[in-house]
Amino acid sequence: MVNKVVWFTGLSGAGKTTIAMAAAERFGCEVLDGDTIRDFFSNHDFSREGRERHLLGIAKMARMISKHTHVICSFITPYEDVREKILDSLPDNAIMVHISTSLEVCEDRDVKGLYAKARSGEITNFTGVNDPFDEPKCAHITLDSSGVVGNSIDDMVDQLAHLFEKPKAVLLPGR
Repeated sequence: MVNKVVWFTGLSGAGKTTIAMAAAERFGCEVLDGDTIRDFFSNHDFSREGRERHLLGIAKMARMISKHTHVICSFITPYEDVREKILDSLPDNAIMVHISTSLEVCEDRDVKGLYAKARSGEITNFTGVNDPFDEPKCAHITLDSSGVVGNSIDDMVDQLAHLFEKPKAVLLPGR
């Protein structure tokens, strides 16, 4: 079986980590998540160039891990050109998933107060407020995480199930 790298992109508070963890639990994947991985690679800033270096380094790590298991990468990944570079650097079966919700919903979910700090100028280069989030044109799948009835975490994980299914064995006739 060929393992996949599934890359989640979306605003802070869109639900990337929650969906990634639920999918990993169900499908037995490794997760590389933006909330925790910067602890290992703290040498990158939040400038455009720093983010690109950081994300391309994560893509290399994901490629290596995918030799052994499926990998879900959960990162804001705000720039379309960087998403395309990431996909180019990963195996051909890599999938980009846009975890989509409005900025207003993300701000409502923000328990850390990051959006308020960005709006007050305390945080700079904050995606969605004072740094752009390019609409993901290269996304293979878009999941609406806005809390619409009938689109729960389990429903969204169900929509990803086909990515992690093992191929069915094909029995060839004997000679």
